[in-house]
Amino acid sequence: PDTVNLKGEHFESFVKQDQTVHAGDKLGSIDLEAVNQAGYDTTVMLVVTNSDYSAINYADEGSIQHGGQLLALQA
Repeated sequence: PDTVNLKGEHFESFVKQDQTVHAGDKLGSIDLEAVNQAGYDTTVMLVVTNSDYSAINYADEGSIQHGGQLLALQA
């Protein structure tokens, strides 16, 4: 099942398209418990679509705590 079927329910975005974001900016939130109770997988994927970076360094796999580094982009 695809969470798109939830039509945005349980998801909140704090940024707009083309907005510049900085380290520490809150991008969005998900009520994972509600998504899970609705019968959907709560795995979260992050996709970097801008290929103008010389390197993308990812954190180790697994859970990342609030405030932890998920990835680092190098120009």
